[in-house]
Amino acid sequence: MDTAKLELAAQRYRDAEAALAAAREDLQAEAVAVLQETERGGQTEVARLTGWPREQIRLLVRTATHADALARDVADQDGDWDTARAVAALRAAGVGVGSGDRADEKQAREALRKLEARGVLVRVDSPGNTAVYRRA
Repeated sequence: MDTAKLELAAQRYRDAEAALAAAREDLQAEAVAVLQETERGGQTEVARLTGWPREQIRLLVRTATHADALARDVADQDGDWDTARAVAALRAAGVGVGSGDRADEKQAREALRKLEARGVLVRVDSPGNTAVYRRA
């Protein structure tokens, strides 16, 4: 059985997924920049250009705000960063979502992943089913 074609197709698929993820990250970063620079009509313009619903745009802005706030703490403090530490840092910075522990934890995890994507944090091996990050 010749699996060379399957291996090639699988590699092309992985490459395409990586390219799509990078393009999505770039699009989100540009959308956040437009939203932060524009006083009026920014959300409408981003929605028109991307096709995203307004709730997705609002979530994108919140996540970017959380990631920016967390990035400042990560730059100032050494050590490991897990969800609990990120929640505490976000609450101290005054950007916790405030609608309950689960919602705060979700926002903290999203902010940690965003900082990993930016290259600010790297994920390290950790016991159990928890994500732990360190400064890059």
